[in-house]
Amino acid sequence: MKKFYRYFFAVIVLYVFCINSRSAITYNRNGGRFGDDLIMYYRAKWIAIKNNIPLLYKPIHHGKNLAVSKLEPHYSKSLEKTFNKVVRIQNEKDPNIDPDANILYVVDWTVTAGARWNDKDFLSVMRTMISPTYNINYIKKPQNAISVAVHVRTGGGFHIDTPREKRRMPLKFPSLDFYINELQRIIDMYKDQNLYVHVFTDHQHPVQIMRHFRNKLLNIDRVTFGCRMKGNRHDANVLDDFFNMMQFDILIYPRSGLSVFAQKFGYQLIAISPHSVVYKNRKDWSVKSVVIIRRVDDKIKKEIVACYNVCEKN
Repeated sequence: MKKFYRYFFAVIVLYVFCINSRSAITYNRNGGRFGDDLIMYYRAKWIAIKNNIPLLYKPIHHGKNLAVSKLEPHYSKSLEKTFNKVVRIQNEKDPNIDPDANILYVVDWTVTAGARWNDKDFLSVMRTMISPTYNINYIKKPQNAISVAVHVRTGGGFHIDTPREKRRMPLKFPSLDFYINELQRIIDMYKDQNLYVHVFTDHQHPVQIMRHFRNKLLNIDRVTFGCRMKGNRHDANVLDDFFNMMQFDILIYPRSGLSVFAQKFGYQLIAISPHSVVYKNRKDWSVKSVVIIRRVDDKIKKEIVACYNVCEKN
C-alpha cells in the first residue's frame, strides 16, 4: 500500500509539473553527514522560495524521521526528464532563475546563496521542514540551573574527517582548549548560579571528554556535568543530539553544520563559536577569537571577542 501511495504521489507531481511548465530546483549532496545535507537543503530552499518555484527533495541523512521527507515533492529521474533542460548552479551567491522556463536547477556544494537568518518567515519554514516525526529523547536537565550544551566534533571515525581535513577546516575542529576556555567564560559570567554542562560529541567515549573538562575547569563546585554514557558513535543519536542542543540556554559549538543549524533553529540565550585561529605548527592550532551571539528581547546581538584564556592560566 505504501508503494502505491508513493507511485500515486509521483504521478500527481509529474502531472502538475507538465501542465504548469514551471521550473524547479533540487540539490546535489556532497558526501558529508547530516550537517552538510542541511546546508544543501537550506540553500536550495532559499532559492526556491525567493523565486517561487518548487523544491524537489533528495533524501538526506536521517530525513525519513523529519517532516521534510513528507512535505516536499520528491526528485526522481523520470521527473527530471520532463524538464526542458537541467542547469547546474555553481559558485553563485545570487543565481539567475527563470521560474517559467521549465528548467530543473541543481544547486552544487559551491553555491553560497542563502537567507539572512533574521528572516523570521524563512526560519519558520525551515523549523517546520526540519522537525522530527518521532518522539525525541529529551535530556532531563536539572531544575534551577543554567543549561550549557557543548558540541565537540572530533570526527569519531568518520572517514572524511582525516588529519588533513581537520587542518583545512580548523574552525570545525577546534582543540579541547577552546571549549575549556569558553566554558570558563560562562562559569565566571554566572558566578552565583548553578550550571548544568552536557557534552554532545561524535567521539566514541564522551566520558573521556567530560572528565577532561572537569579536571581543567576552575570553580566548578556549582557545576554538574553530563553526557551519553554508552552507545555513542558519529552516526548514532544524531537527531536526538541535534534537537536537544536547541533546548539549552547556552551553546558552545564548532563551525560544524550540525551545531550551526542547532544554533540557528534554537532559542539559546548565548551561543559561542570560534572565529579565527592561530597555527602553532603544522599539526596544532588554537582559537584566537570567538563569535558570541546573544538573544536579547527576541533580537540577536553578535560580537567578536578574544578567546578566553583559562588554559594559559593553568
